[in-house]
Amino acid sequence: MKILSVIPRKLFAFDLDGTLLRRDKTLSNRTIRAINQLVEKGHLVSIATARPPRDVASLLTDVITYHYCICYNGAEVYKGRTRIAQYAIRPDLAYSLVQELAKIRHDLFIGVESDDTFHVNRSPAHLFGEVPYQQIAFSDQQHPVFSRGITKIIHEGLGTSSETVTLQSIQDACSVTHTDNGAIVQIMAQGVNKWAALQTISLRENVTTQDIVAFGDDHNDLAMLTSCGMGVAMANATVSVLAASVFRTSSNDDEGVALFLEKNFL
Repeated sequence: MKILSVIPRKLFAFDLDGTLLRRDKTLSNRTIRAINQLVEKGHLVSIATARPPRDVASLLTDVITYHYCICYNGAEVYKGRTRIAQYAIRPDLAYSLVQELAKIRHDLFIGVESDDTFHVNRSPAHLFGEVPYQQIAFSDQQHPVFSRGITKIIHEGLGTSSETVTLQSIQDACSVTHTDNGAIVQIMAQGVNKWAALQTISLRENVTTQDIVAFGDDHNDLAMLTSCGMGVAMANATVSVLAASVFRTSSNDDEGVALFLEKNFL
């Protein structure tokens, strides 16, 4: 009698920009087919992105099937449309950090994510293009944004990709990461990252660390790529990500995710 080998259920985590999405922010049909085949085989799929829930919904709704979504680099975790975890920056800390950032440079772009809304001190077009936002005065500590729970503070980079935030008070109190070759600095509550969020999901689903497979390309993907059972770097990844990753695949524009999945899991 032939004994069939059973592949344990795995948890696949996919970054969006630079990984699952091509440069034009679309998914190829081949990539869509590969992700959906994973689900058909009984595996779990999670998106793991710095983006807010509203972006994920507009980019992926009715395109691919996924069970979980990690947003804001791990500050929020969703199962379907239900938020199952949120790790916000304490309101008084968020206010003091924004004030400290504003002192660095009078025209420094600062934005905060709260209640799935992007609040900014000026237009974010130079960093994010045409995106919805609300302009507010961060000097007003009584503004409701500081009491609703800020999941992420963003400011434009201060220099090269090796620089994040020079304020020691921020680095001591929060998780800080940079993306887009240092153009964007992202600040979350202490301990927040994509890997910590993936552990929340794996515990919920009884999936071992060894059975987590993650794909990414940027600095904010490092923790999950180096901690999971199989971390896969895109060919277009940053130097630090490529150096730290054992597994690699083609670029996002060359359907790297689909190619790796077809070769190893489908």
